[in-house]
Amino acid sequence: MFRKGLIAGAASLSLLSPLALPVVSEASPPQRRPHHHHYRVYFRECNHEPWRVMGSYHNRFDAARQAQVLRARGFEAFVR
Repeated sequence: MFRKGLIAGAASLSLLSPLALPVVSEASPPQRRPHHHHYRVYFRECNHEPWRVMGSYHNRFDAARQAQVLRARGFEAFVR
């Protein structure tokens, strides 16, 4: 009985001892890749015409604003 308790205690200590040691790791500075987003505004007058590109924008808000202007003028428009 004593032997089983001793073996169980030794096994639990050997399994839990790596958790007690601090982990040493060197953090590197975060590396960010530059993101080059291009938002294109497509438009057409009716559903029989092909989609045409109005322009390409780096800012999604500018592209959405241009699509809204086209919609106000009666075109179908979307941003992709």
